[in-house]
Amino acid sequence: MRTLLEERFGIAVVVHSLQTCRVTAAAVRAEGHGAIVVNARDPQRAVNALLTRVHLSHELCHMLFDPSPGGLQIVIDSIADRKCHAAEQRARAFAAELLLPILGLTPLLGNPRALDETDTALDLVAKARSRFATPHDIAANHLSNLMFIDLRLREWLEAGRTNFTGTPPATTLPDSGAPSRLVAEYTARAHSDGNLTDGEARAILGIDRLAPLPWDEATL
Repeated sequence: MRTLLEERFGIAVVVHSLQTCRVTAAAVRAEGHGAIVVNARDPQRAVNALLTRVHLSHELCHMLFDPSPGGLQIVIDSIADRKCHAAEQRARAFAAELLLPILGLTPLLGNPRALDETDTALDLVAKARSRFATPHDIAANHLSNLMFIDLRLREWLEAGRTNFTGTPPATTLPDSGAPSRLVAEYTARAHSDGNLTDGEARAILGIDRLAPLPWDEATL
């Protein structure tokens, strides 16, 4: 997911320790450029690595579809806003659609049939989340919305738990405080073209002024 954001959409992904652990991430957009800041102090992501892809997908929706009058736009995602704010609901639905696509769910689970048997419903959620590497509640809510499972079971399912038996996704994040891979690539290109001095490149990358530049170090 990080590769998709940085290489396909040109969105820088960084990790910083924010002042509160109740904020999962923030999206910053201005004049066709953007960055996603992931909170290094997110206690839920710390115990559930599957949330990384969810948070990045969620912020991608804000970057692509939130209306903006122009200038600098900052969207801060708080845990308390996830289900009650319209923009948050849209981003939550977007992340679920991106991570659990109907074209992949149908071959796996069959056509939606609004199943209302609890054990069977839990089995569908377990299969979906294990195949597409999502947290339990995301899969339970999405399968209910798509009518694979009767909507009357949604709240019960979301409160339940299933085992994840799939392969953990290869989504990575930069170290806390480190520049994004995208910024590092732009910096290397600008330095190679003579648009940045050694000192300016080091300042952007946050490395010591006497340290070798990463691309020089790699060629030794």
